[in-house]
Amino acid sequence: MLEFFRRYQKIFFIAITVVIVISFSFFGTYSSFAGGEKKDSVAFIAVDGSKVYRSELNNLIHLLASDSRDVQSRVGGNPFNDEFISKDILETGIAEVIEVPYLPKMKSELTSRLEKEKRFVPYSNPSANFISAEQVWAYFAPDIKKAFDQLRMQTDAASSEAMTARIQLFLAERRFPSLYLKQLIRYQEKQYEWLKPDHELTYKDLSLFGYHSIQDWFGKDFLELIAKYVINTAKIAEGKGYQVSNDEVLNSLVANVKASYNESKRDAYFKGDTLNGYFQEELRRLGMDQSRLIQAWRNVVLFRRFFHENQDSILVSPLPFSDFYRHLNEYVDVELYTLPKELQFQNMRDVEKFEIYANAIRDPKELKGKGANALLPPEKILAVNELKNIFPELVQKYYRLKYGSVNKEHLQAKVGVKKTWEWEVQDKNWKVLQTKFPELGAIKGGSADERLTALDRLDQKARVLIDEYSRKCIVDEHPEWLAAALDAAVLNEEEEKLHEQGGTFPFTGVKNRADFMRVLDKAPLNASHPPLQAYTQDGVHYYRIVVLERADAPEIVTFAQASSDGTLDQLLDKVLDAAYVRVRSQKPAQFLQENGEWKPLAEVKEQIANSHFDDLLRQLDREREHEQSRSPQLCNFESKDKARIACRLSAHVRKMWQKIKDKPEKVASYLRDPKSKQNNSIVDQWRLERSKERVVRREPNQPIEITEAFVLAPTAFSELRYNDKSGLSFYKVIEKGILPYEDAVHEKVVEARELLGREVERALALVLLKS
Repeated sequence: MLEFFRRYQKIFFIAITVVIVISFSFFGTYSSFAGGEKKDSVAFIAVDGSKVYRSELNNLIHLLASDSRDVQSRVGGNPFNDEFISKDILETGIAEVIEVPYLPKMKSELTSRLEKEKRFVPYSNPSANFISAEQVWAYFAPDIKKAFDQLRMQTDAASSEAMTARIQLFLAERRFPSLYLKQLIRYQEKQYEWLKPDHELTYKDLSLFGYHSIQDWFGKDFLELIAKYVINTAKIAEGKGYQVSNDEVLNSLVANVKASYNESKRDAYFKGDTLNGYFQEELRRLGMDQSRLIQAWRNVVLFRRFFHENQDSILVSPLPFSDFYRHLNEYVDVELYTLPKELQFQNMRDVEKFEIYANAIRDPKELKGKGANALLPPEKILAVNELKNIFPELVQKYYRLKYGSVNKEHLQAKVGVKKTWEWEVQDKNWKVLQTKFPELGAIKGGSADERLTALDRLDQKARVLIDEYSRKCIVDEHPEWLAAALDAAVLNEEEEKLHEQGGTFPFTGVKNRADFMRVLDKAPLNASHPPLQAYTQDGVHYYRIVVLERADAPEIVTFAQASSDGTLDQLLDKVLDAAYVRVRSQKPAQFLQENGEWKPLAEVKEQIANSHFDDLLRQLDREREHEQSRSPQLCNFESKDKARIACRLSAHVRKMWQKIKDKPEKVASYLRDPKSKQNNSIVDQWRLERSKERVVRREPNQPIEITEAFVLAPTAFSELRYNDKSGLSFYKVIEKGILPYEDAVHEKVVEARELLGREVERALALVLLKS
């Protein structure tokens, strides 16, 4: 058979060729006869009465259906179109003007889209649904989430509300494309080590509804409406004398392609070589020749020129903005005088703690003098030894130490199970265990194996206790282990201020602080073999301590330290607890529960505090009335507690205010020096702090009252004020001026021109629609 075909193959080839030639000739000729030349039909009559043919309209529709943004998404696109519909039709609001009469005609197409969009499910990680597109939108693109929900809530796809939501969603996704969404989802996946990444995400299309072009979003009917409107506008522009040459249109197209070419070159997948090659390749892919492309884009160029020149005709005067920004940019440089942070009380508990501290350290003789004011901070201070007898919590002593510590219980880890059992069954140790644990007394065991068997028969809890005690005894039998551990301990150098009661204490296991401090006081300084080689009070925590430096005498704790380390909280609670005991002795019914038991202090603490500090509260109320007669705004608060807080140190700050005003040359003597240790002294802790502040009208939450600041002349002092940010304070005006504001005015003028320009474009679009 094969031999037959090989022998006559030339004849077969000739016959097949003849048949193919005859077939092509016949059917090709028949097609010509049957169809004839296809005629270009008239699509619509333009506003100037001219005919617009279907080919011209289709060319423009094809050109506008996708744009340069679609090129970057790698799903096709058109680099010749620089987002004309997005920027010139949708963002300006023109689409919402011209679409209204034509929405019923687009209803069928829009309805089918809306049905699909309502079925759309945004991406979520299959293993962790809290990582999802909607969650990313909520944080990074809330406008997408808002428009997405609004569009899917619509019932009539052809309503103006539905179209507005569609436009807003389209523009929002342009600002936050699916590429950003995918990157953020990947980032969130990496935040959870236990989460397996979704490998399919790499290949998934996260674009909303799977749309990638203008046509996908709005349909052919919408594109045809826009194209007709653009052509009509171009005809009107030509009728008004606007002209564009082919070279101008081509230059516009080349500029668009060049921008797209430069952007595409950043992509690793881009294979273009030259700009001209890229231009020709995209023209071929678009399916148009250069003349048809220029003719279609000419309509867009005319449209833009007509609209933009009307927009540019708007003039916006900078004068109103200049006056506005000049006012907002006025500033005042001031020297601000405030209380230290720890004296800027936030609540009544802070006031109560200060009262306890002030009363504790104040020499009672101070209040017996003429004109004494209990609301002023104490200046005559009680002797340290006297205070120590009453409030040892408020007395401290300074030490500079090098120390390391060892927990003896941790050494039990050196004792293994086998060694523990061997120790337990020895005769002398067995007797010790029988004395410590009576349950072993009834066990009669002579040999080691019998004793181990007896131990194994004990319940788990008892056996654990016996083993722990045994290991402790073994460690006690090897003091060299503890000595070696202390020798190996790292010695850290620390400055410590120790007080015998209250506050924090860094040495765990030391219960008798006074005894410990006496040992520190007797130890030689910088001893190479200190007597505190293995100091302990509880037999568990051991310290190796070298005393490097110590104060000659104890000192009083400052209010800042006593407040921060909890000392004053402990003292206040102790005072209130004692006050509650006294109150209960009178058996008041309001402090009893239904069961007859006393209410816990925590429930009645505020009432007990008000009762205990009743005299202070009356003084603060009188001070408030006194201050309001001099400065009505100082303590003028609706909240009585806030007024009391503001007035607690108002007499002190007013005293400083008067001294600084009267003798400004001595201002340093009333202020804290940030570089000096004087701030830690008892009397100097009441000094004020000074800072330089620039107050600008436009900025919120200022540390001073700005209305007064801009009225005062340089070198003038303000009145006393209470500010939520700076507390009780006053200031001195240094200089006034105006910050540069020209750039802000320019930006505002540009913004106003843009907003008004868009209004003009929408108005013009409506006029053209009616023409």
